[in-house]
Amino acid sequence: MSSAKQKSRPIYIFTHEFFPKKAGISICVQEMAKSLAGFGREVTVFAPKHSAFKTHLFPYSTVPLNNRGTHGWGCRIVTMREMMRYKDKIAKGVLCLPEPGPILAFMYLRLFKRIQPQKLILILHGSEILRFGKSRLLKCLFRSLLRDTDRILLFSKYCEKTLCDYFPEASGRTVVAPGALRSEFVPIPPRDTHLMSNTVKLLTVARLHPRKGQMQVLEAINAMPSALKEKVVYQIAGPIVKAAYFEQIKQYAQTHHINIAYLGEVPEEALPRCYHEADIFVMASIPYQNSIEGFGLSYLEASASGLPVVGYDSGGVSDAVLDNKTGFLAPVGGVDELSKMLTRLIEQPELRKRMGKAGITFAKQCSWIKNAKITFED
Repeated sequence: MSSAKQKSRPIYIFTHEFFPKKAGISICVQEMAKSLAGFGREVTVFAPKHSAFKTHLFPYSTVPLNNRGTHGWGCRIVTMREMMRYKDKIAKGVLCLPEPGPILAFMYLRLFKRIQPQKLILILHGSEILRFGKSRLLKCLFRSLLRDTDRILLFSKYCEKTLCDYFPEASGRTVVAPGALRSEFVPIPPRDTHLMSNTVKLLTVARLHPRKGQMQVLEAINAMPSALKEKVVYQIAGPIVKAAYFEQIKQYAQTHHINIAYLGEVPEEALPRCYHEADIFVMASIPYQNSIEGFGLSYLEASASGLPVVGYDSGGVSDAVLDNKTGFLAPVGGVDELSKMLTRLIEQPELRKRMGKAGITFAKQCSWIKNAKITFED
């Protein structure tokens, strides 16, 4: 950090998504807080209470919030009360709001109580920008908040452009940096022996939800020449959040004779092995209602594991997948293009190897420590 004064300023992070959740926001909060603590900063994270807190040691302070970790009014009110309890400390420190729940809580709190920290930092992931921008009330509240915001971290150029299109007030306050791997994720070095296998394993690691595009991948596999289609095993890893969608996936695979393997929700410690045993990573994320892929940490985990990565050029995915370098990006909804890209990688093992090596190099350049520095330093 740039000065002793900056180092002495405490940082207060409010989040509704935290350990032991595995999603991107939770990883972001944990890794940013850990990096800041590593700089010698005094960090306090306010997060939904969980029994795991008793056995997990954090290198920073935690304050449990008595809420369920949603964006609903009940959880917002709990967060607002805690902000009021710490208002005098917040006024002398840095307040970081890394996700929609606390941002909503703080915006509404400002209608009744003026709380202005020495420095206000927002971390935006994509979908909340659309939500705030399409609601007249939230747009007004968020504009007011942005005028008092010092810095906004976004993980893709797409998210920055979307933010500034909806909210010109954000211009000049943004920093863009790609997400990074969580500290505990240690990739297993890729092997060459699987390049000669008669079976090609495609892998998607994501919750089973229409936005993650598992059905799009199945349609792309079905469009392959029959001889290649028979070689493919499509592995799907992730929690089932929409049971009807999972049934649709199974029915389509059965009807079109596609080999699928549902791996369930893979534990964090087993994910490196999951990537290691695959040949190609594919996640065809699509816009869904007001939800978009702001970056996509799974793409980065796959690249770090030496896999070529295929997806749609949707949201901020182009910052996670370097087109024609670490993988391929098809236009959103372009199932035929997606199929051709997968076919090319299946038929060209050396191309898979070359893109995998480029992915390893790219993933090593992404760092939560770098992100913390550019976000919190003056």
